[in-house]
Formats: sequence, C-alpha cells, structure tokens
Amino acid sequence: MTLFPTSGFISLRAPSLARTAGWLAKSCLVVAVLAGLTFESVRPASATETAKDFVNTLAEKALAIAQADAPPEEQRAEFSKLLDSFFDMPGIAEFLAGRYWRTASEDDRKAYFEAFHASIVNTYTNRFGDYSGQQLNVTGSREDGRFVLVNSEIVAPGGQTQPVKVDWRLLPVDGSFKVVDVVIEGVSMSVTQRQEYTALIQSNGGKLAALTEALDQKNSRVK
Repeated sequence: MTLFPTSGFISLRAPSLARTAGWLAKSCLVVAVLAGLTFESVRPASATETAKDFVNTLAEKALAIAQADAPPEEQRAEFSKLLDSFFDMPGIAEFLAGRYWRTASEDDRKAYFEAFHASIVNTYTNRFGDYSGQQLNVTGSREDGRFVLVNSEIVAPGGQTQPVKVDWRLLPVDGSFKVVDVVIEGVSMSVTQRQEYTALIQSNGGKLAALTEALDQKNSRVK
C-alpha cells in the first residue's frame, strides 16, 4: 500500500504480531474507514481541501459498512472490489516485496499478488466487529511532494482514551485519489510491513515464493 497503503497489513510472525498488536488495536476505526472508501465526493477544489472532503466522506461510508448486518463472505467480496478500485494494490504489493520483486518470475509475482490481496481482505474484514463507536476527525491536510497528506485522529466515545493520530497518504490520480499509505501514530504501515516481508524472504533464500506460501497458509485458516 507505498498500502495500503493498505493499510496495518497482515503479520506473519509471532514477534511482529506482538509488536504490531497495539497499532492494530488502535486502528479499529481505520479498518472500518478502509471498508467504506468512495470517490463520489471528489469535486473541483484545491487538492488539500478535496482530500479532506474525501477522507470525511470515506469515514461516513465506512460506518455504514461496519455496522451492516452482512455475512462475512459478502463483506469480503465488497472489500475486495473496493481494493481493486480505490487502492494502488499492484504498487503496494511491489513495494512490500522490495528488491525481491525485481528478481522474481512473472508467475511468482502473480501468485504472490493474489495471496497478498487475499490477506488484506481477510485481515481487515475480520476486524470489522472491533468498531465500538469511535469517530474519525479530520484535522488538516497538506501537499507532500506528489502526494496529499490528510491528518486525522480517532476519538473514542466519551474521551475514554487519548486520540490516535492517523495520517492518510493520498496519490492524486485523474482528478481522484488512491490511498497509498496509512500512518498510525507516526508509524507507516507500509514501511513496517515491508520490513517484515523482506526479512521473511531473505531468511528463505531470497525466494518470493516463500512469502507467498506463508500468506497462503494464513489465508487458509480464514473461515
């Protein structure tokens, strides 16, 4: 995602699970927000103002999806279509694989992308039930090179906990946007996941197929 975007992505190893559990727990509403992305609100305006409207709208749409009484398979299907439409999934997958993407065959790249895509769908839809009334408030936006960075915070009901800072990195594309990264409390989910992915590949002879196998195993446990 750079995922997603995504995107706290899927974790493969126990140490990393422990390290990222706090970020994932804090990002319950982020997960819900990702489920409700839409570009219908984008209108002619400055890039920063349009980006702020975009994030506000996606938060509203996300709540409706998170609270909908739908079977898990329907949620996964809808989220899968959302990823294909509104995220730079190919770019995210390539970024997370690092230098090992360049040395992989086309068949290995395709298998990895399919496993990665499924892992994102499964990881986020499995957390939809974590939403418990948090609100996402947009606090600002600015241009950041070729991106637009939208600042926001997740506020718990009744101010039960400190707000969680969440920055959305958006790539302007044909008058709209693509989400390329989500930064939670200063931690880039894309960079964090890239470190884990590339470490796993390196420890398995530099083979991208090793990461694909790990993702497939994780996906096979989803019900």
